[in-house]
Amino acid sequence: MSTATATTCSTAAIVLVAPPEDFEMPSLRDDVVPIQVGCNKTSLLRVHTTVLIKSSELLKNVMKPEWRTDATKPIDMSDMELTIFEAYCGWLYTGKILMDTAFKNAIIAAIIRSTIDHKMYPSLKAVQIIYAGTPSSSPARRLMVDFWVFSAKPTWTGLSDLIEKTCSDFVNDLVRELIVKRGKPSGVLQRPWVEDPDSYRVDN
Repeated sequence: MSTATATTCSTAAIVLVAPPEDFEMPSLRDDVVPIQVGCNKTSLLRVHTTVLIKSSELLKNVMKPEWRTDATKPIDMSDMELTIFEAYCGWLYTGKILMDTAFKNAIIAAIIRSTIDHKMYPSLKAVQIIYAGTPSSSPARRLMVDFWVFSAKPTWTGLSDLIEKTCSDFVNDLVRELIVKRGKPSGVLQRPWVEDPDSYRVDN
């Protein structure tokens, strides 16, 4: 995989990771759509229609006539960070992923803020993507594990096939952290194999 690098500052180097082989360059002949990103009303981005709707189901729905009655009115994305959405648009156009320390920190902060404000956690697919694109020491991986260690419930989806829906590295990290964070149960708590050993018997 080829990369092109450029220095931004002492703490962040930009790396443009080449697009995958199956990436298709979008058409630039369609109309452009104005998008208001961030709290600044002047932060208008203009993105081609085919580019905007090629991947995101949310944006596909936003562009439907029944939702967007005024084609001249900018799409409201005021709850998005401008730098994050700009990088997303860059990926839509080129297939290249921006890797920058400050940018990655902004993404992490946005994920944390979303879980606090909306009580919504990254999907299993998001966990899979993060693990596929980060090293074992990545703070983003640790964040995904911590979400599960401190917030997971029996009702969360994917528990029956967690390795398949995420990856073995995530499950290994999760089990290790659950044991570390749980600590050793107190001596008062009766062990199930002592309290009810018959529950482990195999019935005919």
